[in-house]
Amino acid sequence: MINKITYSVSLAYLVAGLLAVSSCKRHSPGHGSVEAPPASQPLKRFEHSLFTDRDSLTGDDIRKLRGEYGLFFDLYCKRVVRITDTTDEVTAGFLTHFVNDPDLRMLKSISDSIYSDFSDMHERLNAAFGRALFYFPDWKAPMYLTCLSAFNYQVITTDEVLAISLDMYLGSDRGLMYSSVGFPAYMSMRFSKEYIVPDCMKGWFQSEYDIDSVRNELLSQMIYYGKMYYFLDLVLPDAPDTVKSGYTAAQLEWCNRNEANIWAHFIEQELLFSTDQHSYFKYLNDGPSTSSLPNDSPARLGQWVGWRIVRSWAEAHPGLTPAAILAEQDAQRILHESAYKPEL
Repeated sequence: MINKITYSVSLAYLVAGLLAVSSCKRHSPGHGSVEAPPASQPLKRFEHSLFTDRDSLTGDDIRKLRGEYGLFFDLYCKRVVRITDTTDEVTAGFLTHFVNDPDLRMLKSISDSIYSDFSDMHERLNAAFGRALFYFPDWKAPMYLTCLSAFNYQVITTDEVLAISLDMYLGSDRGLMYSSVGFPAYMSMRFSKEYIVPDCMKGWFQSEYDIDSVRNELLSQMIYYGKMYYFLDLVLPDAPDTVKSGYTAAQLEWCNRNEANIWAHFIEQELLFSTDQHSYFKYLNDGPSTSSLPNDSPARLGQWVGWRIVRSWAEAHPGLTPAAILAEQDAQRILHESAYKPEL
């Protein structure tokens, strides 16, 4: 059953979308929208290849799947199905059990009904990666896959593949289904179609810029997430800030209205240079609200303020390329040169 194969959710990709402006207005990232040619990467439906009408998979089926999907197939078997013995016959047995699970079959049916045609998302992904390649010409766009991960991941990346787990995007109206496998409402409200491309671009950003290399202090962590959202500004210029951030319009309005108070709280509590993760993680992590602040405050306020700082810095330095902005590691320099200081 699903609840028996729902292993750990990939928080690296849920942390943001996990991730907007009141009434959904948009902001310029400081470089303006560009007319970049779209990427031309293919899309494959892995779940269609894996879930077929056959009663069981054979070693030949495994070799065929591995030949078509390469490293991703082995990664999927290891991380999603949790197969430790990688011999073809053993893998075939595990996958036979996996694809015949009734709950997974139900998810496949729902997914097929919603995403029988994925061409619109494919087009949006190519447009976003076209802009990414314009700004970061050394990058390579991935091949796109769709899959089902039994609620384990939203986005899976390798060096060459970006995979989207469609069972994590079946609609915010399926909150009861998501809550039955442990997802709170503040997360499942973002498990719908409009978040697919932003989450994909966040996942790709995180694969290019590893947060583990970021200094252990609140300000540096804030700037990291600010860069991630700035990257979304660049590659998804038409997306509303609500969708990029994962905030509702009301939550984003609260942030805008209380921006000076949020900043004052960080200063008064001497949080910016804190290295005590217990003290500062509550300003970065997802949740229904931010503890120590009013109950109607949204979570991830440190990420949002980081976005505001990086936007201010980019707008103050129009001569810097996006690549240079993302490469700058000195969080204090970014804060100082941004002249960020919202007035009470």
